[in-house]
Amino acid sequence: MVSVIIPVYNGEKYLAECIDSVLNQTYEDIEVILVDDKSPDHSIEIEKEYAESYPDKVRLITLDENKGVGNALNTGIQAASGKYLMMLGDDDWLDADVCEKAVYVAERHDCDLVAVPRKGWIGERSMLYRSLPEWCYGKMSLKKKKAALVHLANDAGFVYNGLIKKDLFNRHGLKYPGIIPNDIPMHPFTLAYSEYTGIIENSHYNYRIHEKSMAHQKNGKLYLNIHKAALLMRSKFIERGLYDIFKEEVDFCFILGAYYYTIFNCLARYDERPMELMHKMKELMQELMPEYDKNTYIPVFWEKWKLEILKANDKSPEKLAERFPDCDAFLDMSHDGTLKEIFGDWEMDKKTEAEAMRKDWGER
Repeated sequence: MVSVIIPVYNGEKYLAECIDSVLNQTYEDIEVILVDDKSPDHSIEIEKEYAESYPDKVRLITLDENKGVGNALNTGIQAASGKYLMMLGDDDWLDADVCEKAVYVAERHDCDLVAVPRKGWIGERSMLYRSLPEWCYGKMSLKKKKAALVHLANDAGFVYNGLIKKDLFNRHGLKYPGIIPNDIPMHPFTLAYSEYTGIIENSHYNYRIHEKSMAHQKNGKLYLNIHKAALLMRSKFIERGLYDIFKEEVDFCFILGAYYYTIFNCLARYDERPMELMHKMKELMQELMPEYDKNTYIPVFWEKWKLEILKANDKSPEKLAERFPDCDAFLDMSHDGTLKEIFGDWEMDKKTEAEAMRKDWGER
C-alpha cells in the first residue's frame, strides 16, 4: 500500500534512525525504497545492511552518478509498487503511527493527498510548523484549491509532507524537477490537481534542523537560485493551461518565492550581499509583474514591512543593503518586530479587506 522513498546523499549520520522509523511503523504493508544518489560517505554500507536484513521490506537502488534529489525521487517513484507514496529526507523520521493514520484517511475518503503535520527539531527542542488551515482540506472545490495554494506558499513555505496517491503522478505526468529547491515547482501542482485532500492529527513528520541543512546555511547557494525554482513553477502553470485559472494565486506564489525569499535572504543570510542578484530580481519583477504590489493576497498574508522591503529594492538595492549592513542584525529585526516598527502597518481599509477575505475563506 505504501512506498516510502528515501533519497540518500551524505546521510550516514542519521540514516539508520530514519529507516528504523519506517520499519517500526504500526502499519505493516510498507516498502522502503532507498535511492543512493552516489553518496560519497559511508551511507551505502548502511543501506546494504538494511537491504540484506529486510529483503522483503527494503529495496536499494544505487545510481551511477549524482544528479540531485529530484532525479533520485523520480527514480524511486518509478520503482515504487505502492498505491501511495511518501517522500522522506535521509535525516528526518516519522512518528510510529503516521502511515497507519494516513492510509486510514486516504482509503476512507479516496484522497489524492493526506497531509502529515511537520515538526522541526533543533537538538532536543521541537517546534510545530504551520500548515494549511483545517478548512483547506476535504473535497477540493476551485475556491478551496486557490486558498490552499496561497496557504501552502505563505504558511508552509511550499513544503508538503504526507501521503500522495501514485496515480496522481501518473495521471498528470508529474515529476520532480532537477532544481533545488524542488518543492516550489512541484507541490503547488499536487494541490491544484487533488480532488480530495485529507490530514492526520497528533502524529508528525519530524524534520531535523542542523548545521548542514541547506535551508539554514549562512552564505550558502540555496537562496541565490531560489528564483529559478519559482520561475519554473510559473512557466509550468502556463504550459499546463492552469495559469489563467489560478493567476492571482500563482502570481502570489511567484512574488513570495522569487522576489521576497530572494531579497529577504540576501539581507538576512549573506555577510557580503549578492548585489548583482538583487538588481537582477528588481529587473525581473519590472519585466514580469510591474504591479506586483497590487496582488490581492499580499495584505492578507504579509505584514507591511515585507512589501516595503521589496519596494525599497525596486528603488535602489544599494541603499537597501546600506540601510541594513549586518545580516545577523537584520534577521533579528525581522523576528523581534523592529521592522514592523520601522515600516508601519497597513491602512485600515486594507486590513478590513484582508479580514473579510479570511472570514469568507473560513466560512467555506
